[in-house]
Amino acid sequence: MVTIYLDSGSPKGLQYPIGPLIYLDHWAVMNLAENWLDRFAAAFRRAGATLALSFVNIGQLLKVTADRFEMVCRLYREVHHDYVFTQANPLPVIQRESELVAAGQSAAPSFLDNDLFFAFAATYSGKSVDPLDLSDSFQAVRDDPEHRSQVLGPLDRARQEWALMMDDFKVKMNSNPAVAKSVRNLRFVGPDRPRPTYFVYLALARHMALNKLNLKSTDHVNDIMQITVPFSYCHFVVLDKNWATAAVQIQKKLSQILAKELDFLVALENWDPETADPQPYEPILNSV
Repeated sequence: MVTIYLDSGSPKGLQYPIGPLIYLDHWAVMNLAENWLDRFAAAFRRAGATLALSFVNIGQLLKVTADRFEMVCRLYREVHHDYVFTQANPLPVIQRESELVAAGQSAAPSFLDNDLFFAFAATYSGKSVDPLDLSDSFQAVRDDPEHRSQVLGPLDRARQEWALMMDDFKVKMNSNPAVAKSVRNLRFVGPDRPRPTYFVYLALARHMALNKLNLKSTDHVNDIMQITVPFSYCHFVVLDKNWATAAVQIQKKLSQILAKELDFLVALENWDPETADPQPYEPILNSV
């Protein structure tokens, strides 16, 4: 959830996940808002869930038509304060995971995107009694050109960086047999297994390379950008069919990767809030 508190008279922001952590791609958000809003809201509240957002799916939703935007806002009103912003760029998360291992620390790294959180928190006027209601903040970001550029600017730059990284990955696979062999035989087993987010990053990059996915496609770049960190840290990730299938092939125990909104709703409705739950900050893959 997110909250604002006063520190020496200055507003400060804090975000942290509680309960099952959920990531929805922008199509899933729109489908749930249009077809199953009441059912989603009831299951979300019963499970005590937290919605994870990234600048990728937010950037995509900021560009939808006015009618669809209003539907999204209705769903976000149900989410209220129960959301966090997750990194779309996995590289800082990968680096932090490696630093913790090198230091012999077991604490899980922060996968949260504080820059995006601060961009939303900047919509706080000091007048609202509920400054971080997700629907209100989302509307403010859409309506204010400065706030909007803070969200969409990093998205455009990140797309270009990811396309270059994936192109470099494909070149290395095609030109170096040793690299190609290690990538094809990638396994998340044994004492020397890669850290969770790095494993997911390599596995998704391998999927793109082996399936010769077009990196000039904005959709492919958006997908691999936004799902790497949620694959490691979220309990539920709802994606389109192609990426959901890829996720199951990568690692069946990765987390609950679902392609259909109804499958997700059933799983969320069956979530037992009393069941012992992995620590929210702990990668789901650590329990595999």
